[in-house]
Amino acid sequence: NKRTKKKNSTKKKRTAPVKKAMSAKGIAQNKIQLNDSQSILSEALKSFESGDCSRTISLLEGMNSSEMIETPQLMSLSNRLLAFAYIHEKRYLDAERVIENGMIVTPACPDLLYARTFLNTTMREFTTAIDSGRAYLKAVDSMASEGHKFYQTITNGHRSQLFNFMATAYRETGNLPAAEEAYEESIKADQRNNLPYLNYAGMLAHEGRFDEAQKIVDREIGRAHV
Repeated sequence: NKRTKKKNSTKKKRTAPVKKAMSAKGIAQNKIQLNDSQSILSEALKSFESGDCSRTISLLEGMNSSEMIETPQLMSLSNRLLAFAYIHEKRYLDAERVIENGMIVTPACPDLLYARTFLNTTMREFTTAIDSGRAYLKAVDSMASEGHKFYQTITNGHRSQLFNFMATAYRETGNLPAAEEAYEESIKADQRNNLPYLNYAGMLAHEGRFDEAQKIVDREIGRAHV
């Protein structure tokens, strides 16, 4: 009897770790059962910002499939973040699917137009990227004029990055004056964003306009020391 008890206790100790060895998706689904959608979005954003896009995808895929998102606004935020995570993982078709499905629910949604602009730029669909960027700006301006609550969630950082995407698209299509204007708008929107400075200076240097490129670099250095 004592030997049997020892064997049984040994078996229990061996099987216990197996229960804990859940997949990333399983962990995400378990959290979804315990938390609300805002908590999951917050956790997914932390994972994305730390570079763990696979965990971001697991969290948001599980949340979307559970149909627990309370508002269209949270749905658009979730879809934007999920699309960006897919793009970083080079899952472009999945990103496109999320954006298109989201646009059916919330047409002209800034979050999804923002994600589409990034996707188009990443896939070197520059003419489409410009169109997507313009559609985003139109939607944002419309919301601002109407005093829409959703407009309050659009940050200067988003606007800066959007103009940076568009500037890249203009540059790649040969429209350098429009690219310069978009880079200036990007810097104006958020001076803390160093990407437009670097891209702007790089474009000018590539065109042989080295003095102008140096001025952009000096502006960036001056900003960094403020």
